[in-house]
Amino acid sequence: MAKQLYVHGSFMNDNYGDFLLYYATVNKATSARHDIRVISADVSETYDRYIEVNRRSKYDAVFSCNAAVLAGGGYFSEPPRRKLYWNLRFLIKHGLPLLVLSLRNIPYAILGVGAGPMSYRFARKIARSIFNKAEIVSVRDEESKMFLEDIGVENTIRVIPDWVMGMEKGDLVRESDEIRKIAACFDGCEIIFVHLSTKNDEKNPGMKIVINDLLEYSKTKENTRFVIGCDQDRASQEERAKEIVARFSPDRALFLPYSGPWMLSSVLGHVDKVVTDKLHVGIVATRLGKYVISVPFHTKTIRFYNQLNIPDRCKMLSDVNGGDVYDLLVSDADNGVENVEAIIELAKTNYSLLEEFLEKV
Repeated sequence: MAKQLYVHGSFMNDNYGDFLLYYATVNKATSARHDIRVISADVSETYDRYIEVNRRSKYDAVFSCNAAVLAGGGYFSEPPRRKLYWNLRFLIKHGLPLLVLSLRNIPYAILGVGAGPMSYRFARKIARSIFNKAEIVSVRDEESKMFLEDIGVENTIRVIPDWVMGMEKGDLVRESDEIRKIAACFDGCEIIFVHLSTKNDEKNPGMKIVINDLLEYSKTKENTRFVIGCDQDRASQEERAKEIVARFSPDRALFLPYSGPWMLSSVLGHVDKVVTDKLHVGIVATRLGKYVISVPFHTKTIRFYNQLNIPDRCKMLSDVNGGDVYDLLVSDADNGVENVEAIIELAKTNYSLLEEFLEKV
């Protein structure tokens, strides 16, 4: 009889990075053990286009599984705003269901998550209990490990880069006629992929600064073209992307709607540079050898660029000054990341840890 493996994560919408984390976890689990059946809860219906999903209610998944994997993602890390709301949502979506796993003595592994900050004691206490009772724990950066140790986690904590950095290029880039047509539109030009999903308003003045820097760069580099894209099929993201496209001359910028993870990954494989405010667009582009400039809203993103030893290429959107992005775009003589191959190999350790865990259960 097949064992039921519950794969838990932040899979409630069609977010690009969360899908890749789900895909990588499920693929490795099913290839490592043919006698398991993966079940999941709260998985966006958009995932059905790309992978088979065995959905259960969270109650059913937690009470029927024989083992569980808490897959990578930032669901133990609160954002800079609406902290109380996030902590309460964490309690409902993640904290209480995962506590039930530990109370049922179901073996589970926590692999490749980000952790901290958590402003509220109740959330920290629940997180501490969840991490202490895990069979295996890996986090994606040193800051996560330090946070967990500070709140009293005594379990062994390995630091392993994000799962997605360990994905093979063939699992990310899938060529198609559509991809080749997009690349051919700007044949011979420098192509910059721009992904800025944060709302451009008085609360985020940095967004206007970044866009102005891109426009200044376009004036000095006539052979540069811009692909403005999204990492979710969401009306608000498309609206923001189209607003940016409208700032450029019609022949200089192309709007690219989000039509799935493989499409986005494949486009990233064809561009020269990437400017993004999200974590996994930057991770995939880095994995594919692209020059990335990060202007995030969430502090968790900074940790990735610190890990790569290129902190100068990541600046919080709230701290961006005029000329910052422009200067990075023109000073890209050293495109590479010195230790990127070592980071890629280390990231693959998450897959080995998953196999190790599944052998035990």
